[in-house]
Amino acid sequence: MKVHYERAALIARERQAANAFYPGLNYLAAELALNTGRRGWKGVDAVDRRGDQQEPEGKNLADPDFWSVVGQTELQMAKALAGGSSLASARDALERGFQDLHKARRRALDVGVGLRQRALRAAEITRCVRR
Repeated sequence: MKVHYERAALIARERQAANAFYPGLNYLAAELALNTGRRGWKGVDAVDRRGDQQEPEGKNLADPDFWSVVGQTELQMAKALAGGSSLASARDALERGFQDLHKARRRALDVGVGLRQRALRAAEITRCVRR
């Protein structure tokens, strides 16, 4: 997995893809999953922080989606682990990030429900008018 995401990150950077952070973040996650807690592991070198090459903020400014928004908090978490820090040291920032995501998701769901209700009401009115 790690090798494939590393290659995908290189391809994405070569093509200057707007979503290059996806494979980079997955590469970083694979590196952390394989090595965190392993004796003698010194963390991820700055060169290997593929998720840092293009962070989700760029995607969020141009064309946000669920994963790019989640990616911001995931990248914070990965950076804490990759730098040898504990998650406890980044807890407050991570908690705020996930709470913000939850609030944004709720707002999006509320908007979606409202739009569906309007569409159903419009369809009902159209049926009544045709009768």
